[in-house]
Amino acid sequence: MFKKQNVTKMMTLILAVAFVFTAFVSASADDATYTTVGYSDLEGALSMRLIARYKAGNANPDGGIAEIVAYNSDNGKLYLVNGVEKTLDIVDISAVQDDGSVNLGPEEQNLISDKSIDLAEAIQKVAGYETFEYGDLTSVAVNTAHDIVAVAVQAAGHNDNGLVAVLNYDGEIQQLYPAGKQPDMIIFAGNDTILTADEGEPREGYSEGATDPAGSVTVIDLNDSDPVKASTQVGFEDFDGQELPEFVLTKEDALPSVDFEPEYIALVGNFAYVTLQENNAIAVLDIAEKKFVSLKGLEFIDHSEVALDLIKKGKEAVLKTEPGFFGVPMPDGIAATQIGDKTYVLTANEGDAREWNDFANVIVTEESINGSEETEYETLDSALIKGLTDKDTRKYLFGGRSFFIYEADDANNLTLVYTSGSELEEITAQYVPGAFNSSHKDLKVDNRSGKKGPEPENVITGVVDGKTFAFVALERVSGIMMYDISDPANAKFVNYINTRSLAMDVEDGEEGYEEALNAAGDLGPEGLDFIPADQSPTGGALLLVANEVSGTVSVIALG
Repeated sequence: MFKKQNVTKMMTLILAVAFVFTAFVSASADDATYTTVGYSDLEGALSMRLIARYKAGNANPDGGIAEIVAYNSDNGKLYLVNGVEKTLDIVDISAVQDDGSVNLGPEEQNLISDKSIDLAEAIQKVAGYETFEYGDLTSVAVNTAHDIVAVAVQAAGHNDNGLVAVLNYDGEIQQLYPAGKQPDMIIFAGNDTILTADEGEPREGYSEGATDPAGSVTVIDLNDSDPVKASTQVGFEDFDGQELPEFVLTKEDALPSVDFEPEYIALVGNFAYVTLQENNAIAVLDIAEKKFVSLKGLEFIDHSEVALDLIKKGKEAVLKTEPGFFGVPMPDGIAATQIGDKTYVLTANEGDAREWNDFANVIVTEESINGSEETEYETLDSALIKGLTDKDTRKYLFGGRSFFIYEADDANNLTLVYTSGSELEEITAQYVPGAFNSSHKDLKVDNRSGKKGPEPENVITGVVDGKTFAFVALERVSGIMMYDISDPANAKFVNYINTRSLAMDVEDGEEGYEEALNAAGDLGPEGLDFIPADQSPTGGALLLVANEVSGTVSVIALG
């Protein structure tokens, strides 16, 4: 198992280096206070500045409004999945400007949708799909080589095959391809191949008569004129009957081919790295061979060595080691990049429970931890899970409150070379103490300390001024962490931006909550897209952040 080598690294940095703090305030239409915060602990560090925003609709505390965003450098437009409305929004950002000031203010560059595409209606107008029962729109990707946009569409029935819809830039359907069960993340592999992560969640639960759909990755060859023959679902049957690698989890009585749930995909060359979140694993797909060639379980985090705040006291951050507790990373977002002649894979270690109908692999405990005051925390129900060890002496927490960097060798072995350890909690405790481990819908200190802390949701990489950076989205406390990973084994925190209101004091269910939530800025970052300087409307690198709770896309200038 993994033990962090230098638990106090970040705290030493905080004490040793003079932090530069900047807070920028602009008034919204109703004069509610809205704060954009950008921080740096390194002299001359790359800045992060909010310069524009698109709002897709009213905020929703359950999320799902602005989920995944993709930029089209050909026409200067972003394409946004609106899960609640089940539409694809097309928004022109070609006129967005950046004058280099610390913050132009979202009210100065509010963006307006060109059009909103109702794909449910459009699909049923295609011959052969008149009776297709549309369930959800989940992801979007852009291919400028073929002037197309691809979207992942789930069927209404959780055990029915979904679709990939290929659109032109105006959102008109050009072709439909079959996909697996519950296609989620979609990505282009080169110019001529589309991949989707087909999650196959057991949405009926596991009771008698219920179906747990098989997870898969759909591989679509755009060169094949027959859309049915062009689409292949690659499953996990080869792992059935095998002894799974260390740290890989499955439901106690389930086969991997049924239990594995693909979440996100990252690409380098001919290989796709696929997160299996609930299984705490990464599967490596040889795209050309349409075959999984390796499986990696993510190392558990020993919290007797790596500090965290597990005590839900609602006062302030107190990070300390907790013997007997182990974090299970369960990665959501994944990114892959080449630095020099080596390939690196990054994971956002969010954690996720399975809670379907009458099934839940969560245990909620209320007790004193290692002599502390009584608190409430969540752990995996180890009796329901195969792959956990020393079940009588260890308690396993959901998520790693961190991100990992792996080096991938030619044989696709993944070797852990860096972990952020406690830094995500340490940094948010330092910079936004009033929002430390809060929920994305309630600004309440320690609200998530007994669960998954800041909850790193996604990660993406990009090159700015010759350096490679990682951008990590924190779903709950909100905001984006930026790390310089040019030397992956010695990655360094560079900056953090949080564009939510830090003054919201109305909680869910109270009078005025809905109004306060809509005035709270950007909440619940989900999807990320990096725009390099040579493709950017401003001439400088940008980061697009889709925030699923606030229903906004924030445009962040870098540098």
